[in-house]
Amino acid sequence: MIVGITGGIGSGKSTVTSIFQEFGYSVVDADKISKNSLDYGTETYKKIVRRFGDHILYEDRRINRSYLAQIVFSNPEKLSDLNKITHEAVREQALQEISELKDKGITRIAYDCPLPVEKGFLDLVDYVTVVLAPLDRRFTFIKKRNPHMTDQMIQERMKNQLSDEEYLSIADYVVDNSGSMEELRCRVKAVISKIEECEI
Repeated sequence: MIVGITGGIGSGKSTVTSIFQEFGYSVVDADKISKNSLDYGTETYKKIVRRFGDHILYEDRRINRSYLAQIVFSNPEKLSDLNKITHEAVREQALQEISELKDKGITRIAYDCPLPVEKGFLDLVDYVTVVLAPLDRRFTFIKKRNPHMTDQMIQERMKNQLSDEEYLSIADYVVDNSGSMEELRCRVKAVISKIEECEI
């Protein structure tokens, strides 16, 4: 059983995923896979440098991720090009990690993925859990995690993601992250209970 956990930037996906982990789920993290795929020397790294040029690199040849983000989030065409490169790599690695977990006999997997409609996310999971949070809370959380990001940068990233309505259209379950941590834990626990009832 694979539960896909998704939602917009700053909604609390990672926190919800960590609660699933507390309840015995093994985690496959698309953001982590995506970041690792940009490491020096990987195939994804080479494709990105070919597409965007050496000016996105530090002197030691590592990708300047903040600079690359500035370039793509202000240009939909360039963002699309980057996504085409990275999403394929993320899907392949996620499939591999899921397969390895299943080979070990692990049957409860949480797949944390911010872009649910890209590259067959819905084909990988049995249930989709969407995390929603009020806009002001999302801004606060993003700025706490990324102090360098301006309001404009955050808005550009949000603009390039699905709307809450679009996320809801693919949801089997919804987690409302508008309250306290304890309330969130209770809501996630309730979703897990419902999912596992369906599996009996």
